[in-house]
Amino acid sequence: VRRLLFTHVFDFLAPGGQIIVVLAVGGGIGSTTESLLDLVFPTALPVSVNEVEEDLVVTGFDVVSLELVSCPKSDASRNGEAATSERRSGNAIVVARRSAP
Repeated sequence: VRRLLFTHVFDFLAPGGQIIVVLAVGGGIGSTTESLLDLVFPTALPVSVNEVEEDLVVTGFDVVSLELVSCPKSDASRNGEAATSERRSGNAIVVARRSAP
């Protein structure tokens, strides 16, 4: 399904155009087994950044950059206290470009 989506984007993207793919890594919404959010946002099967990068290349995109962004989560920071890392999650941001013909 992912390659089909990337192929569709590739077909309609002008040469030099970019696609940005953001992946949750290290937990996130609905990542715990007891989460009620799974009823609204079902947990997707885990996918690695390497798999997405490979699918983009196979589709014909040139991967321009890959960045991992850490997102510490803490309730203490909302109350003006020093933030403590209770749970860490993050995102992988993959930017790819359609090369000119």
